[in-house]
Amino acid sequence: MINLIRDELKSAEREAKYKKFQERLACSNYPLEGIRTAVMRECAKKIAKQIEINQVIGVKPVTFEELSVIGLIIAYHPCSIENKFAAIDYFISINDNWAASDTVITTLKNKSENYFNYLINMVNDGGWRARYAITSLLWNFLDKEHLDTIFERLYKINYGEHYVDMAVSWFLSKAYPKFKNEVEEFFESAPLNKFVLKTTVFKIKDIAGLSKQEKERMEDILKDVLCKREMF
Repeated sequence: MINLIRDELKSAEREAKYKKFQERLACSNYPLEGIRTAVMRECAKKIAKQIEINQVIGVKPVTFEELSVIGLIIAYHPCSIENKFAAIDYFISINDNWAASDTVITTLKNKSENYFNYLINMVNDGGWRARYAITSLLWNFLDKEHLDTIFERLYKINYGEHYVDMAVSWFLSKAYPKFKNEVEEFFESAPLNKFVLKTTVFKIKDIAGLSKQEKERMEDILKDVLCKREMF
């Protein structure tokens, strides 16, 4: 399987400047070769049509590109979402960076309740599993029907892991324009640490289209929460 991936990537152009850019961005222990994401996508689409989904399980990538292609094969594979769960679990277990993970997450779009339940049960697992779950919930289930359940799970997270904290901040900031009251209530009541609180407000202030008053309101709420919790 890994040889199939390497054969497909063999003729791909390696760009030195793109490699340096990706190295700074990805922060991965997997060495990068500088292959464009579009090329990896085409490679994954081709292989996904040729294999069974369980064939990716156990494949050991050596490079960032091989890791990404494994994840993209899972995303593009035509099998049911339920049959992808074991493969997703495997991808998460070998992943070490947000860039490869987010490429897969934004490609694997599915709004079924089975996928929601799969993701919601990962939220409190910590590490890359939690980050994958939270970010996937953001992309697929940021709606009124699922928000309360998501907040219930986010309330129980053991905060302090950087990529998990960043995912929660991203989720809250993206939810804010549509669900202001719900986000503000969660923001004030949930056991968020100082990093999540401040990062969420920073991201909300960057949202185009929000009024100056709305952004100032979130700053005031932040100050109030930090004061009440003596987070100086």
